Amino acid sequence: MAAATDVPGPLKYQTWTLRVPIHCEGCEKKVKKILQKLDGVYMTTIDAQQHKVTVTGSIDAQTLLHKLAKSGKPAELCADNSVKNENMLEAPSSTKVTTPSTITSEF
Repeated sequence: MAAATDVPGPLKYQTWTLRVPIHCEGCEKKVKKILQKLDGVYMTTIDAQQHKVTVTGSIDAQTLLHKLAKSGKPAELCADNSVKNENMLEAPSSTKVTTPSTITSEF
């Protein structure tokens, strides 16, 4: 019987967005195959038009970059824009909208 201390805790998934040059369907299949073979990768999403690959799993970004580079697909880590967009929505607006007190119309 296994002791209670041998039970692993919940997995911590991270999402990484990578910029990978994808020119054709063959490149797309190659990148997906490389990433799915890695231990710790849960899900991959590829956007070939924007050359972006989103990887979700319990794996380090440097491992992803190293494995892709070793296979002939140079990759770089993209900045996460979702945090930036949330901060922009919550920030108070510095522009002030004024309305005229009287409206005149000339016909």
